[in-house]
Amino acid sequence: MDEVIIYHNPRCSNSRGALALLEEHSCTPRIIEYLNTPLSTDEIMGLLQRYDGEARDFVRFKEPQAATLGLSSESSADVIVAAIVAAPILLQRPVVVIQGRVIIARPPDVLVPLLATDDAR
Repeated sequence: MDEVIIYHNPRCSNSRGALALLEEHSCTPRIIEYLNTPLSTDEIMGLLQRYDGEARDFVRFKEPQAATLGLSSESSADVIVAAIVAAPILLQRPVVVIQGRVIIARPPDVLVPLLATDDAR
């Protein structure tokens, strides 16, 4: 059984919902409050390598820092990673590592199929 990790922002309702869902399914994740403990370039790149999607999915484009840093949906992965390192608030939330996969749990219910198996705990 792999460790479950949630990159969490307690002020975000989706992040709180994902954490509650994990706990309701007897899953005790390692909680990383990424605004207090920002991720390094290597950590973000590692998440992206295991994510089944695009680097742009990791960005909260609605945050003012995205425009300030010149981010767009066309930005390269390297530019996106550098922006998230510079402004951690840009990281989409919550990011959950479960069963070796990286999931952006928006909405939190996307975790349910993974939690239905014993491997999740």
